[in-house]
Amino acid sequence: MADARTQQIGQQLESWVSPAFKPLAYAMILLRGQGYPCVFWGDLYGCGGDNPQQAVSSLSTIIKARNLFSYGETRDYWDHSNCVGWVRLGDNTHDGCAVVLSNGDEGCVLPLLHSKSLPINIA
Repeated sequence: MADARTQQIGQQLESWVSPAFKPLAYAMILLRGQGYPCVFWGDLYGCGGDNPQQAVSSLSTIIKARNLFSYGETRDYWDHSNCVGWVRLGDNTHDGCAVVLSNGDEGCVLPLLHSKSLPINIA
């Protein structure tokens, strides 16, 4: 989970997570094969109250990508300190996906696994 009710601004365990980092964190949480993903309700729908917070704008798209493409073996590509990537190979009934996350100007190169692979906009 990238954030929680008890970590919100004004709460007992307040710890601020940058809004720019949350989509990257949720991509790691939701699109990898390991672990048990969890989404904070306030990140999906926003929070009101004394310290309102906006929803993470791309979170519903990342959840949709998980449901459609996050299946099968994971192959990691960690080639740069500011860029990580992995490929989910899919399974017998689901397509896989390639995920590239970067917080810098340089990128990483993922191999083209299938010559028929095309980028798909799921937004």
